[in-house]
Amino acid sequence: MVFSVFITVSSFVNCGFVPTNENMIPFKTNPGLLLLIIPLILGGNTLFPAILRVILRGLNSLKNKKVAEIDKMLEDDHESNNIGYDHLLTYQRCVSLVLTVVGFIVVQLVLFCCMEWESEVLKDLDSYQKIVTALFLAVNARHSGESTVDLIP
Repeated sequence: MVFSVFITVSSFVNCGFVPTNENMIPFKTNPGLLLLIIPLILGGNTLFPAILRVILRGLNSLKNKKVAEIDKMLEDDHESNNIGYDHLLTYQRCVSLVLTVVGFIVVQLVLFCCMEWESEVLKDLDSYQKIVTALFLAVNARHSGESTVDLIP
């Protein structure tokens, strides 16, 4: 229980602390855990404005009547929407941000797979585990610093 809470908070705030001596290396054969941590890392860092916009839109659609304050916050005109919260980007900027982040991750994933597919650190993994490990490393290269491979052979 303590481990899961620690990893969740550490990944979301992108500090990269893991309560094991080997970082995330023991979990490289557990793609489920790695796939659960990836959205936490992205949501606590680069994709926070896009997720905030989705949450606000979802909250507004849960009510039977729209909440005027949430509608005002979701307006894309920042001059009329002076709420003083810079993390709430416009819709177009959120889309651009998501596309940019996904583009960088895909490029990193492809490059890592091309260069390290047959490497010594990934030799014990099947293809699915290699792809998930490469995706986890691509996300963490720019965000939290957690690693599933030993960087010092």
